[in-house]
Amino acid sequence: MTSTSRTTPEVLRCTNTADFLAALPRLVGFTAPHSLFVVLFSGRRSSASIRLDLPDSEDAQEISTYLDAVVEVLRRNFPPETLESPALVISSEMSFAEARNIPWRTLARGLRRRLTREGMPPREVCGIAPDGWVSYLDPSAPRTGRPLNEIAASQVASDKPQPTLASIGQYGSPLPEMCASVEQELLQAPPTTSHKERAQVAKEFAAAVHSHAAAEIPSARIMAGFIRVSQFPDCWDVILTHFLDQEAERASELPESRMQQRKCAELIATIAAHAPEDLKPNVFALCAVVWSYVGLHSVAQRQLDLAAQLDPECFGVRIATPFVESPYFLPNEAT
Repeated sequence: MTSTSRTTPEVLRCTNTADFLAALPRLVGFTAPHSLFVVLFSGRRSSASIRLDLPDSEDAQEISTYLDAVVEVLRRNFPPETLESPALVISSEMSFAEARNIPWRTLARGLRRRLTREGMPPREVCGIAPDGWVSYLDPSAPRTGRPLNEIAASQVASDKPQPTLASIGQYGSPLPEMCASVEQELLQAPPTTSHKERAQVAKEFAAAVHSHAAAEIPSARIMAGFIRVSQFPDCWDVILTHFLDQEAERASELPESRMQQRKCAELIATIAAHAPEDLKPNVFALCAVVWSYVGLHSVAQRQLDLAAQLDPECFGVRIATPFVESPYFLPNEAT
């Protein structure tokens, strides 16, 4: 039987650097200043991406250390065949006007030379700033940058702005009445004693959270159930397996599947915010693991930090830490 329910992934066709810069926020799902984006390719199609903070300055020693770190991260996390011809984007907080020239020229030159020497010659090295953009490979690039409206006019530019990296994973203040209802549900919940019983409950509530990810905040009963099963290490396997199975089934539906995974992670953070104080740490830690699978390491780190601040000795922090320290990178879909 052939399923017809899956959608064909959107392919963003880029014919020039402005197109690529217009497509980047859609590829990675967010915008982030003071960042280096490395987009990897399989043939002409992008296959994965990674974001790194920019160095604090272009001091020679700092640049040298930074280049070492970039090479190490790429080699540690990606197979050699995907590193043959990456595209690099420097997202600068500094404007062309502030720099009185092209921002981050020294870094761009260093990246191009070092990656070429390492057998990873970049197909593009470009930059975007608040007042313009540039291809560092263009010898006639204007010192004041090219106009941003060239990016906005691209056929692959999105009508909807992407969220900033800093805003992802944030949640509003918990609703006092919902907190009270969740606590009441937890008090009334029957104990789960056996692994089999806990696994069944974990599967039920993982599915419930997943189904609510694109809708309203779930009920107090669903929240309480998820909070409860998150307190058992053996339930984490069940919960994560459910989410990863969903990811595998929807792998051909990028970027739709990525947005669903992100909504799941955001919803778990909301559930953690409504949990009683003594139960929050393990839920935040579980949320960190889910964010690591979404591919947003810095967001996962923020959730893990929340858990560790509340209870650094909880089992969730111990389990989540290696996931966050070895981030998972999702594929992209573009040409």
